[in-house]
Amino acid sequence: MQILEQWDEKKAARAGDVDAAYRLYWRYKQGDEVEMNLNKAFRWVLLAANGDNPEAQNALGGCYARGEGTEIDPSMAAIYYQKSASRSAHAMNNLGKAYEEGNGIEINYRKAFECYQKAAAMGHASAQVSLGNCYYEGRGTHIDYRTAHEWYKKAALAGDPNGMYHLADGFLEGRPNIDLFEAKRWYIKAMESGNPRAAGRLEKPVIKYLEYGERLIRHLTKGRVIPGLEFLAPTEEKTPDLL
Repeated sequence: MQILEQWDEKKAARAGDVDAAYRLYWRYKQGDEVEMNLNKAFRWVLLAANGDNPEAQNALGGCYARGEGTEIDPSMAAIYYQKSASRSAHAMNNLGKAYEEGNGIEINYRKAFECYQKAAAMGHASAQVSLGNCYYEGRGTHIDYRTAHEWYKKAALAGDPNGMYHLADGFLEGRPNIDLFEAKRWYIKAMESGNPRAAGRLEKPVIKYLEYGERLIRHLTKGRVIPGLEFLAPTEEKTPDLL
């Protein structure tokens, strides 16, 4: 950005353009064509948030939560998440986390669940994972493995590494159904997408030696599916016969 353009953006922000102020927040936070300065970033996002920009209010909550450009203040973080939650999926998700963890607000699993529900319905992938966790663990709601699986799948298909990991766990543990091939496939996707725990799951013998076991079973049974070993029968041919 040229110096004149920077000056124009600052002039617009000071004149009440909250979108310009929010853009300046990101510029100073990330060092985008300006020197990174979290104190200046905080001042710009505060201006944008006070101008009722919902994403700026959520970002300001994040500044208070992490102590970026200001002192850590979980209570102020929760206040700004609440201000913007109805208009920002990110803020609704962050408010859910605050209720779940008791950050700046009293722990309330039911309210956390409700926040995750709303953010998930807005398409927020991380909230979809958290909502899946609520159903999986019975936190703020009843245990429902099938519904948990559905939310993990939504998040996984949206590209969320944690959604992929939890979806794979469900296939591995049989919650709701065992499918070791799907478990392996999603652990690989999760690992490739940056989930640090997925590599460890791939080292589990039941996953690591899955194809060898499947080939052996097919050889010994001449392709028949043995009752109780249905999970070793993939829906399509994936490996050649052992011999």
